Amino acid sequence: MLACQVSPGEVWAALLDERELIGLRVARDDDGDSVGGVFLGRIVALRPELPAVLVDIGADRPGFLDGRDVERKRGIAGLTEGQTLIVEITKAARADKAAGLRVLRASDPRREMFESAARSTTPPQRLDQPEPAILRAAKLLLRGDIKRIVLDERGALTALSRAHPEFADRLVFHGDPVSLFDSLGISEQIEAALQPRVALPGGGAIFIEASHAATMIDVDGG
Repeated sequence: MLACQVSPGEVWAALLDERELIGLRVARDDDGDSVGGVFLGRIVALRPELPAVLVDIGADRPGFLDGRDVERKRGIAGLTEGQTLIVEITKAARADKAAGLRVLRASDPRREMFESAARSTTPPQRLDQPEPAILRAAKLLLRGDIKRIVLDERGALTALSRAHPEFADRLVFHGDPVSLFDSLGISEQIEAALQPRVALPGGGAIFIEASHAATMIDVDGG
């Protein structure tokens, strides 16, 4: 089962096997750096030693363009700071990493449309229409063997039905005053998963500690 809980500004999608949580995705309305987004960006720095290009796309920090992905005979050497590029996000930004980018090439079927939009705007600017949060949250969890998809907001249900008509007969509206995630025990499982100590069946435990540089895992065999 797939359960989608909608709250102002964001959607949480949880994949369940019976009542056990096996997958979780979160999408927000203001996600400006979602994978697949197309932007008119401006080069703010060149890093030939990597090689890499840092491109301002309007996010909290510049996106990262691998210098080997530049469609020019001279590669990164043919670029200059302040130059504009039409780029697509290939990897979402994380706490310790910038969004990964690629340059839209002349061979990309949508390139001409974005070039037209780019001529009438200034960077940084998003050029495509972002997907609704419900679609971004659910699409990585949708599978053909899912028998029920429960949502607690009718607008999200309609959007998912239109985008994925093959699942329309499996959509169920949750109108109970008790929140969807509480009624299915998902909230408790999320809270347990975020604890630094995870008990093991044999009596031991796993301790997980995250830092800026790494995630450390210690196994206590009990």
